[in-house]
Amino acid sequence: MPVTEYYNVFHTDPMHWMIVVYFFFSGLSSGAFFTSCIAHLKGREEYRIVQDVGAYIAPLGMAIGMVFLMLDTGHPLKTWQIFMNFAPTSAAWWGAWIINIFFPITILYAFFTFRGDQIKQRILVITGLPFALLASGYTGVLLMQMKAHALWHSSLLPVLFVISALASGLAVVNLFSIIAGNDAKITTFLSRVLLGIVGIDLVLVAVEILTLFNGHQDAVEIVKELLAGEFAFLFVGIYIILGMIIPLVVLVRKRLTTYQSFAASGLVIIGVAAMRYVIVMAGQYIPLS
Repeated sequence: MPVTEYYNVFHTDPMHWMIVVYFFFSGLSSGAFFTSCIAHLKGREEYRIVQDVGAYIAPLGMAIGMVFLMLDTGHPLKTWQIFMNFAPTSAAWWGAWIINIFFPITILYAFFTFRGDQIKQRILVITGLPFALLASGYTGVLLMQMKAHALWHSSLLPVLFVISALASGLAVVNLFSIIAGNDAKITTFLSRVLLGIVGIDLVLVAVEILTLFNGHQDAVEIVKELLAGEFAFLFVGIYIILGMIIPLVVLVRKRLTTYQSFAASGLVIIGVAAMRYVIVMAGQYIPLS
């Protein structure tokens, strides 16, 4: 007599809030470092505050992110073991090497910025810029490799992560540069650059949503959750409206005040944080069995 067996399959979230914190702060660190490096390459004294602020924020942001990444593993003191397993097809393996090269670079760059050693700064700028872009983008590649999640399995995701990292990094540098007494003309210039990056971010998000909406059933379902479901408040309300559309409306003004630039930068940071949370959590909301 045939026997029928039934099983309950329970899905667990492989990524939790600590990974969201890591994604956010590592991206912010990369963007801040990139902003500081560009200010350094300009070689003009009026960009000194921007360069210094970005240099000091970069290692701090990466340190915070790495602490939460190690805590998420459950065995922080054993994370070094990932380097012992050669896995060139794994984004996680590459990511471990990238961030552990990039982090010391940010520390040295901050140190020589403090010392005013421009020669060593220039060496670290040239060395660090590629790692800054890799550190901001590999997290998107890591998610993209997970084919069982419709929201993550997209070639646009790494690009979106890089752009949003640049946006958050530039925004936080602009914000703290204003606090440090940055020149109004430089603040306006940074705000115009931020305007362009946020605009690109919005276009990429729109393309991604349209692509998913024209995909398979799971992709359509996740779009519905993003636009009108459980994640709509964070995705539409905080990320798109508060974090992108409102800053765009503010930053596009011909006469931009320092207070407006400060407020817009703060909203962009909040929006990117919401975006990181939604991408990680919503991506696991409808797993494929």
